[in-house]
Amino acid sequence: MKLAVYGPQRLGLVLGDKVVDLQQAAASYFSSSEEAEALVGHTLRGFLEGGEPALETARKVLRFASEGFQGLKGTNGEQVVFGLSEARLAAPVTDSSKFKIMCIGANFADHIAGLYSKMPTAIGQEKKEYTIESARAQALSTPKFGFYKMGSNVSSPEEDVQYPSRTKLLDYEGEVALIIGKRGKDIKRSDLLDHVFGYTLFDDFSLRDNMDKGNLNFAMVKNFQGSGALGPVVALKDEASDPQDIDFSTSVNGEVRQRGSTRDMIRGFGEWVEFLSADVELNPGDVIASGTCAGTAADSSERDSDGNPRPERFLKVGDMVEVSSKKIGGTLRNRIVAKKP
Repeated sequence: MKLAVYGPQRLGLVLGDKVVDLQQAAASYFSSSEEAEALVGHTLRGFLEGGEPALETARKVLRFASEGFQGLKGTNGEQVVFGLSEARLAAPVTDSSKFKIMCIGANFADHIAGLYSKMPTAIGQEKKEYTIESARAQALSTPKFGFYKMGSNVSSPEEDVQYPSRTKLLDYEGEVALIIGKRGKDIKRSDLLDHVFGYTLFDDFSLRDNMDKGNLNFAMVKNFQGSGALGPVVALKDEASDPQDIDFSTSVNGEVRQRGSTRDMIRGFGEWVEFLSADVELNPGDVIASGTCAGTAADSSERDSDGNPRPERFLKVGDMVEVSSKKIGGTLRNRIVAKKP
């Protein structure tokens, strides 16, 4: 089953190139809007709070809608079926002031190898070549690394992202985002799937200027208005049964820059959920992002004589960034625009 949030935070079933309002379709199925609202709600938050009973009801409604969704109407004749390309899709989030986006750093060896290989060499030191194997080994020998994105900085599919004034090096990072479905603390990695709701796409927009100037500054280069794009489709775990076998790709203005898979994560989602939930409660709707693979501007750009990355592959005003996945479905699309006064 695949879901999408559209319009004013309505939750819909994704059927091919259509989105079917879940609550309205359920109301038609039960002949009761009240019963439908009680069972599945009409928002992602309400649906998540419904737990397994809501999922089971949604499966019944999905079968019902699939049999004749073209003529499906609400109990009072409301429109229930919308074209995915016409619906105003929104980020699949529960509450921007409460949910957490936990981002994993240095989790794909090819990305690390590209970054390290292009770093300037100190005077008197011999340049070191990094292979996929050596980058993986180095990552595993160092403490886990990551950061949080503020929920208030999430951008929706098709939403413009303003170019921040404090950078000249705006980068993209296509990723897979795991959405927590069941509340938990001190979660064992072996229990990962018990706590998974589904998976969606994520773009970790990042400022590459002054990333080595301290922890607070690093948090700032990862957090700015629109810095975390999320969506548009959520593939539930019955649709994507193996979290370590999800493909993703990123393109800029139609040019494919990244091709990756969660199978290449250095540390898998199970290890991360165990680490991130230690003494911390993870709530339904919280997000864990996979980290990114090679192909970002930072790891693929040549350096100038001063060791700074050349700007050609970094994002410019007017660029269109697209993250997609065959397994998840849909395309997360955002245009970079000039910052408004």
